[in-house]
Amino acid sequence: MTDTHPSPAPRRTRLDPRTHLGLLLAAVIVLAATTEVNRLAAGLAAVLIAAGLGGALPAVARALRLAMPAAVLVFVLGGSAGWDTALAAVLRLMAIVAVAALVFRAVPPEDLGNALVAGGVPYQAAFVVITAAHFVPVILRRAQSVRDAARARGIVLDAGWRSARHVPTLVLPVFYQSFRLADDLAEALETRGFRRPGRTFERRYRLGAVDWALLAAGTALAAAYVTWTRAA
Repeated sequence: MTDTHPSPAPRRTRLDPRTHLGLLLAAVIVLAATTEVNRLAAGLAAVLIAAGLGGALPAVARALRLAMPAAVLVFVLGGSAGWDTALAAVLRLMAIVAVAALVFRAVPPEDLGNALVAGGVPYQAAFVVITAAHFVPVILRRAQSVRDAARARGIVLDAGWRSARHVPTLVLPVFYQSFRLADDLAEALETRGFRRPGRTFERRYRLGAVDWALLAAGTALAAAYVTWTRAA
């Protein structure tokens, strides 16, 4: 008698969220060590191509659009060191934002935070990572709203020295709203027992052979690149 029940589908292999975070940190180190405009532009283009192949280009493009006010501020403040340096700083920022958007699209922030806690990271520290992933886009959207409101009132906040004197118009409201958001979040956490011990998680997290291999390769490549750039 044959078994009429279908055999279970093979389980899909998933990378541990900590592997994604480790590769993200390696990419950030490489971008931070890069000062040439052409290399940074090539790196940003490579991330966009990877996002397009993976179907994540809309999410990455949305993150880059939200980061535009910060890019303008970086360009204006960096202009005193030379326009090449300012352009490199903007490209570095946009490349880091693109890589982070690509990683956090693949890994939910809650999953990443839980994996860090399972690996021994204190919950409070892991919560910082989760909160940053959640609220950095919120802050960027608020910065865009402040910029649009200032532009409607005739205040220029575009790149260039002409708008440098208006930088506090963007920075101060965003800082104020960020502090208000942090204060409201802290109050909400305390009312919900943020310090309560004994947390449990639905999924078990374990670094497999593929995870260790990717982490080792990313670390080695980042270390080799930093050493090469310093020696060049």
